[in-house]
Amino acid sequence: ILLSGGILGLGLLRYYDYVPEEFLPYSNFILIIGPVMMAFCVLIYFRQDSFFRILEGWNFTKKFSNTLRIKLKSDYNNQSLFKTLFYSSLRYFIYTVQYIFIIKAFGLNLGIAESFAAISFIFLLQTGLPIPPSMGILARSSFSLFVFGWVINFDDTIYYQSLIFTSSLCLWIINVIIPALFGAYYLSNAIDSIEKVRPKADLR
Repeated sequence: ILLSGGILGLGLLRYYDYVPEEFLPYSNFILIIGPVMMAFCVLIYFRQDSFFRILEGWNFTKKFSNTLRIKLKSDYNNQSLFKTLFYSSLRYFIYTVQYIFIIKAFGLNLGIAESFAAISFIFLLQTGLPIPPSMGILARSSFSLFVFGWVINFDDTIYYQSLIFTSSLCLWIINVIIPALFGAYYLSNAIDSIEKVRPKADLR
């Protein structure tokens, strides 16, 4: 879902001529290799047996295929797989709409198409680069500044940079910090309940 949305977003950025000239060769590479990776992911997701048969046809991947088959083998039917994709798409849609509402609330007047294009490509960049969890919010803000800088005329650089950073921070708080606080509260109550019902040892 992230890959398909990101490729679509980059395509829209190219269509609206927002991609800087120095980044055009990289965007061409992403737009060419992206659909190939998507086809590869679909093959693995829906047709694991076909994928394993392809790997087993080569001597240098046969052993790797047998190990991978054991680790990835599942009995999920297509209905379950499509349901998973649906929920993943819904989650992606909610995150994107949240981001659009947040940037509009902070005064970044972008069209829906331009906002979706920038945000979906930001999500792709965040996913495609290995980032330690502790650096997540800084990386998100950096990617947001990088991509939104293509579509926004930074007349007041510090002002717009602060708006974009605050928007990314709000999205992170809404989807990471608040659920984590609820989870911590639930876990603490669950631990207290377990401690109350656990039989105490006789120390005499």
